Amino acid sequence: MSKNNLLGGCLLLLLGIIIGWCAREISVGSTPVLQDQIIPPADSRLLEESEVSLVPVVDSQQFLRQLAREPVSVRQVELRKYLATHGDQFDVLMTLSGDLSEQGHFEEALEMLLRSSIAIESIAQQDLFKMSLARLIDRYTRELISLNQFGEVDQLYEQLTLMLPQFAQYHLELGTLRIRMGNLQSALVPLAQIANHDKLGAEARRLMLQIEGSESLVPAAFEELPLIARTGQFLVEAMIDDELPILVLIDTGAAMTILESGVLERLGYNLSGKQEYFVTANGVVQAPVVTIDSFGLGRARLNNVTVGALDMAMQGKVEGLLGMNFLRHYDFHIDQNRSILVLDQR
Repeated sequence: MSKNNLLGGCLLLLLGIIIGWCAREISVGSTPVLQDQIIPPADSRLLEESEVSLVPVVDSQQFLRQLAREPVSVRQVELRKYLATHGDQFDVLMTLSGDLSEQGHFEEALEMLLRSSIAIESIAQQDLFKMSLARLIDRYTRELISLNQFGEVDQLYEQLTLMLPQFAQYHLELGTLRIRMGNLQSALVPLAQIANHDKLGAEARRLMLQIEGSESLVPAAFEELPLIARTGQFLVEAMIDDELPILVLIDTGAAMTILESGVLERLGYNLSGKQEYFVTANGVVQAPVVTIDSFGLGRARLNNVTVGALDMAMQGKVEGLLGMNFLRHYDFHIDQNRSILVLDQR
């Protein structure tokens, strides 16, 4: 072999080595080394956050403490917002119900209180609910009775017996009210539902027996007077001093009977003497007080009755309010079915 051929072979071998080495470097540089690749772990915080609500949950007790010093109007708005966001919470509903009750919004206060009963979670909450309900119903019924809205009282008790059948006292209250109103057969329904109650059953059974012998329960009345019903209130004709018939509105919330000044002046009474203060829809006013010779409702008649002289500008020829200083001398009730005022001698 000549030197030229040997030199050419060496060059070719060297060139092959160089090409192979370059190819290896290119391959190593472009191919990822899987066994050495580090895969970062998933961020566990992202997984946790995806399962958590974006709406922050505010502790109801903390929320109520923050609202304690706010005006009632502001507090009520915030309480409603909280309930809309977080759902019914017992303590929040109780607070809202209490605020509404203090403002005299008894119907809405009762709605909130009944909603809170579904959220009761402890015996302490149950006891608080019972106490609050009793207080609210007492105030609510007193107002309705003062307005002579006995039908609304009946509806209220009936609602309670349907929504809270376990509260036997409202069955008894409903039955007793209907007896007083002369609705004897309808009184049997709530009374029968608690006839076997361990505490109130005996009283319910006693009333049911009296209804069955209704002649002894409701003797012939001393006087029954026709009533005129007007927007939940009742009017009756009264006789003043045995000579002047007038129409008066029955107002069991009024301590004293009130007559229009013109009525008393027609009868010759002097209104320039003694005066007293009266609470009216327009505030506290001062008005004359006189003693009339007699005030009568049919056969029911009292002498020397003290009345206030007050111009009330009532519609429908109403010239007075029949107050408790007359009615308290009789056992009385309003029979709404027959639209009569029933008076019995005490």
